Amino acid sequence: MKRMLLAGLLAAAPVFGQFGHEERTVQLTCAATVEQPISIELHTDSGAPLVIHMQLRDPSRSARHLRVDTGVAVFELTLPARGEHSVTLTPFADPGVYDLLLEVDTVHGTCTREYRIGFMDFRWGRDNFRFANNGATRHGEVRPYSIGLLEWAGERFGELDTVEDVALIYRTYDLFKGATGRCYAFSVSQARFMDDPDLLPAHSPSVYRIFAGASAIQREMNMLQNDTVFAYFVAGPYDVHRRQSTDERAAEVQAIMDRIETGRAAPFGYLGDDRHHSMLAYGFIYDPAAGTVQLVSANNWTDQLSSNLSSADAETVLVRMSETDGDSIRWLDEPVRAYRSAGKIVFVDPDRIGRPDEDSLQHTVARVLETLRSPDSRTAIVVETVRYAMLVDGDGNRAGRDGGRRFTEIPGVRYRVHGENMVFEVPEALWDGLELVMHRLEGEESEVLPQTRVALLDPGDPLGGIEPAARIVSDVSMNPAEPTRAALRDLYQRE
Repeated sequence: MKRMLLAGLLAAAPVFGQFGHEERTVQLTCAATVEQPISIELHTDSGAPLVIHMQLRDPSRSARHLRVDTGVAVFELTLPARGEHSVTLTPFADPGVYDLLLEVDTVHGTCTREYRIGFMDFRWGRDNFRFANNGATRHGEVRPYSIGLLEWAGERFGELDTVEDVALIYRTYDLFKGATGRCYAFSVSQARFMDDPDLLPAHSPSVYRIFAGASAIQREMNMLQNDTVFAYFVAGPYDVHRRQSTDERAAEVQAIMDRIETGRAAPFGYLGDDRHHSMLAYGFIYDPAAGTVQLVSANNWTDQLSSNLSSADAETVLVRMSETDGDSIRWLDEPVRAYRSAGKIVFVDPDRIGRPDEDSLQHTVARVLETLRSPDSRTAIVVETVRYAMLVDGDGNRAGRDGGRRFTEIPGVRYRVHGENMVFEVPEALWDGLELVMHRLEGEESEVLPQTRVALLDPGDPLGGIEPAARIVSDVSMNPAEPTRAALRDLYQRE
């Protein structure tokens, strides 16, 4: 029999600052004539066993009694005449999936709400990394990103030519959406170590005991990052640009919940128009009446987190199962506002991630070249590790980013910003008249800045007998005092 724990705390005001999210607040119907209905909100920011924080809002002060029934144990509380009640519960001691029934007795009648709550045995300070995916440590971080990417590609596919190199770089930045990072390296590695502790280093009894300087682990994580992205989004079935249907979303969320029910943590991708991130789900709160699922997830942006009762990196992703608008997937309490909403969620199964097929690279390169040829031929330019970069024509018109401003003054030139990296696409007719202007990264006097790289890919013209061509300019000499300028025709001579 599952063990249950019940503990309660009553307060006149919310005991946690994370209360007050309209997205996860639901109204309880106690009587048809009540003008100010009671509302209730549940959330957690703990590891296992889940500590559930509940806030009951009662504008009319009509609630008299609260009852929480887990099917095995019952918690009851008499409610004073207050507008808000905050209760903290630890209703389940063991990992599993449980039904939770809330009953609120009021002067108007009794209202109820049913939830299904599940979690696996994830503990902060044991199953999370002590280092973070936030740039605070240089261990494992490779800048520019293409250095680690091409190292991975060489190991997985053998020696690549320059066209293959740059096509892979271009395609990878298209998948990142916003800034680069190693989020899948964290979420998938954690899941694998938890599934099979024998994979842990001999000196590390848990994930948290792995130190940032463990170079073999860091290199393995970098390989796994690219294995995952390639398997799911480069050569795999998921198109990051296609809208996700409600049925597809429901299937992904159900797969996450099913994995948690079996006692295994579930990595997932969180994809928006401008952001692509991954976290590790270890619990869920399902509200059948509202059609919502809260995925309780471990983020990877903060280091040295060992408090299991409340963690700054414990995140809630709320999914509205029957909706597909821009607010149907919401990251609540997110530390970066740009990550507020997502268009799709993707379960990442660690068991299906392995070495890619040899043919998958050629298919990827062919798709990239076709993308750049259609509808009009464009040459791609990937500029890595710069503060700002832009293209300028002979009349001073600009396309790109300069300081906090973005410019789109050159018709036909497209660009995307990925943190300290930028991708441009330039029509053939404009090539000889444009200049690339780059601003050096800023850093402390003693800091060794990463090299600036420029990669160029000309898709060629099969009908005209022009082969694809590419060039990588490594370690561009950057002037710290003023912008560095280079004419495109000097970087690459088009045929």
